[in-house]
Amino acid sequence: MKKNISKKFVLCIIPARAGSKRLPNKNIMLLNGKPLIAYPIEVALKSKCFDDVIVSTDSEKIANLAKDYGANIPFMRPKKLATDKSPVVDTIVWTINKYEKKYNTKIDILVILQATTPTTIIDDIKNCIELIIKKKYDSAITVFKVNDRPEWCGIIRNKKYQKYFTEKQVKQMAKIDWYMPTGGVYAVKKNVFMKKKMIITNNCGYIIIPPERNTDIDTILDFKFAEYLLKATNG
Repeated sequence: MKKNISKKFVLCIIPARAGSKRLPNKNIMLLNGKPLIAYPIEVALKSKCFDDVIVSTDSEKIANLAKDYGANIPFMRPKKLATDKSPVVDTIVWTINKYEKKYNTKIDILVILQATTPTTIIDDIKNCIELIIKKKYDSAITVFKVNDRPEWCGIIRNKKYQKYFTEKQVKQMAKIDWYMPTGGVYAVKKNVFMKKKMIITNNCGYIIIPPERNTDIDTILDFKFAEYLLKATNG
């Protein structure tokens, strides 16, 4: 384990289970010549923000790749916590308890990075951690501004398209700027997380990500788009 640049014990967890229905084996797919799992590991290590960077996986293949890129695999994730229906919160709680017991240490801040957001940069990580340490937020995430207005969304009911919101609601919602988590960085105080079992707390800071770095890979189209963005930005 390497000491980070802060005085807090900051642990980075990169979840990467084997199963993926929409895009099978996506965590080890080659994106511009590197497996997807390599991206969060490399940016985490280069940031020098962490005491340890671990990959949480149930796959020996992913574990071996993660080790090749410098991540720690302190233990394998149980199969019961690696299914489509496994709650992320349960996995994180299990990982924290297991890690603290194994290394006889106490985590102060937990940061979750995802392989599905390969456009995350060092400043995203540093800025989220800084919001917690210096600005006293309980958690911090990366977000992007939603351009497709949600108030104009509808639903399909009885084989017909129907408006979902009333005209009054549409007018109210049109005055609001909407933001979505990018999936890139989730940072949270460990004690707050363990008490509330929430990653995004009520006292949550944010870093706004520009459109050209907003990627969240779930489909082959997402993968191709991320590939294009990385090439276009020399990522």
